[in-house]
Amino acid sequence: MSQTFSQITLHLLSGRIIDRVTEPAMMNWLSEEDNFASIQNYLSKLNRQVLMTSDQEGAYLGYLDINEKDSNKAIRQSFNKMSVLLYPLVLWLRLVRGATDSSRPLQAGDMIKLSDLLASIESSKQLELQLADIIAKIGRQTKEAKKQLNSLIEYLENEGYLHSVSSTGALYKATAKWSLLYDQLEYIGKYQNLHNHEAEYSRHQDTYQNNFDLRSAASDEETATDLAINNSEIESQHGKF
Repeated sequence: MSQTFSQITLHLLSGRIIDRVTEPAMMNWLSEEDNFASIQNYLSKLNRQVLMTSDQEGAYLGYLDINEKDSNKAIRQSFNKMSVLLYPLVLWLRLVRGATDSSRPLQAGDMIKLSDLLASIESSKQLELQLADIIAKIGRQTKEAKKQLNSLIEYLENEGYLHSVSSTGALYKATAKWSLLYDQLEYIGKYQNLHNHEAEYSRHQDTYQNNFDLRSAASDEETATDLAINNSEIESQHGKF
């Protein structure tokens, strides 16, 4: 068993996502058909499988049999964590789009320069208020915009959504955890639609569609709450989470 095989297996089993930003060598190894098949064969004995994000930027662990008791429990826990993190993440995506005038949401591999982001925030009262709102949602107490932004970046880095690419902490790249989040939200939207929840899905689709047009904060918070309430129904249908 190669060292890379062992590293990837342990990485996945620990619940972490492998992506091209943080682990390019591992992703290159997985891109080889024989390597991918070998690790899939091994993990299948543990009721696990390697799954790729739809943009092929990240790999993560899923279950082969989602009806098995431990599998279902783990999926439930994953949904619960997602519902807690969701609203601050949605607000962050809106903040970045507003500060950078981007035509699309943050994608894996996108670069974030803190000085540029801070300059945009400090020049806009609306963006300052949005930043303060996010800080409150994640339970931080800082007041000054610069300290708030640094605190938020630290939070996102600790959660695995950003990766520092400079020794000074001035540059960050978005990781494939965003890709996984978008895949999960797209699935939830499709699931709701397939089960005749058109009205509910329509109310939230501005938030959850692939273009992730983040406009209604009130709707976003309701969506995060709805997700927490309804996750037990959705989770039983899908082994990716």
